[in-house]
Amino acid sequence: MSKLKVCLIYPRFKYISGDPPMGVTYLASYLKKYCPGIEVFIIDTTFANPLKHVFAYLEKNKPDILGVYADCTMVDRAVSIADWAGARNIPVIFGGPQPTVDPEYFIAHADIVVRGEAEYVLKEIIEHWSQDNLQHIAGIWRKKRGEVIKNPTNYNFLELDTLPFPARELLPMGRYIYNWSYLDAVDIGKRGTTMIVSRGCPFSCSYCQPTLRQMFGNRVRLRSPGNVVAEILALEERYGIGGIFFHDDTLTADHHWLNEFCRTLLEEKMPVFWGCNSRVDTVNESILKNMYAAGLRVIHFGIESGSQRILDEIFNKKIILDQSRSAVSLAKKIGIHAMGFFMLGAPTETAKEINQTVSFARSLRLDEASFSLTTPLIGTDLHRMLVNSDKLKTQYQITPGYLDYYSRYALRGGLHPWCIKFFQLKAILFFYLHPFRFRYIMGHIFTLRGYRKLLNKIRRFF
Repeated sequence: MSKLKVCLIYPRFKYISGDPPMGVTYLASYLKKYCPGIEVFIIDTTFANPLKHVFAYLEKNKPDILGVYADCTMVDRAVSIADWAGARNIPVIFGGPQPTVDPEYFIAHADIVVRGEAEYVLKEIIEHWSQDNLQHIAGIWRKKRGEVIKNPTNYNFLELDTLPFPARELLPMGRYIYNWSYLDAVDIGKRGTTMIVSRGCPFSCSYCQPTLRQMFGNRVRLRSPGNVVAEILALEERYGIGGIFFHDDTLTADHHWLNEFCRTLLEEKMPVFWGCNSRVDTVNESILKNMYAAGLRVIHFGIESGSQRILDEIFNKKIILDQSRSAVSLAKKIGIHAMGFFMLGAPTETAKEINQTVSFARSLRLDEASFSLTTPLIGTDLHRMLVNSDKLKTQYQITPGYLDYYSRYALRGGLHPWCIKFFQLKAILFFYLHPFRFRYIMGHIFTLRGYRKLLNKIRRFF
């Protein structure tokens, strides 16, 4: 009897990236461990695989089940793949952040929508697939004889140490390592990759929540430091990496765990540099020194705006501008390279306030910055604010369909989209033409690998 074939698709067609898709690789490794009677493969379109090649691959390999990941930048291609498969009687399961918050849209293009954390749920679906006995599986929407059935949402979230390490062997890891850029401010040639050590976020920023809680629950779950170090050692042995970026929402939220993790790294004498995401109100001099001693060399801060009104009234960020100044200064004092994330074009934001953000970003001693376009993702408090506020819903309309916070502005009303785009380009130029960043720019221009990375970074905004 032939094995059940399960194909997982990560439809990132637009951007070349050094970020391996952790979600689908965790799914693949979990299924390989707990459903040994199946065959799992991944189609990853990050490196220029056009739709026709995806269709040809599916035609040749004929999966029994097709799992499609979707976030806001991938919806159009994800749906195209699902519709193609559905027309050929290949069962389609959607998962990811967008299907979690907007299952009604995705169930029209699929047989099942998985809402939230998917490893255990997908295993249960596969185990009960042949009996069509899915009524007990929490959190899924499914079709049965044309009717949409919504199973109750009573998740049992996994303890993360029970997860096998991601199945990176199913990806073109050589290309991911070549394009990895998180430690570029330290060494453009550094071989590295991305890891995840937690799920969930304790904060309530309007542009993320409650989506993260719907995906991962109300509490933050962390892998044990020993488990994380074991994965680093495995990556070093298999791929020869010397750098790690922890792609968790806020690695610095739990100081007790973080200090234990740093102590474990030092005890194991790990020969890697690393970076992480952080909030400016979750670091101090003591914790940053501990992290630096354990190998931290790059930290990414979600600063978002140079307007205190936007931070308070629109983003619910619960930080003040002086905290951003202090955190960046502390990091630089200790020897840690810092990057800032900023968002432009928030609802009610004026041209003056956007210029404040541009000037504020330029004034900080950041090595890198990202200026994205404010995008009210479905299911977030920011989206709900626009839909429910009498004041805002008459002024702003959300562009339907494909959203892309790098290059496509999603709102109509207030400042014109071309005006927002002008401010984005202005921000990038003003920031990187500051003399403080010349070393960073020159490092990219005068090496072939650095030049290619720079082009990939620029391409996202056009």
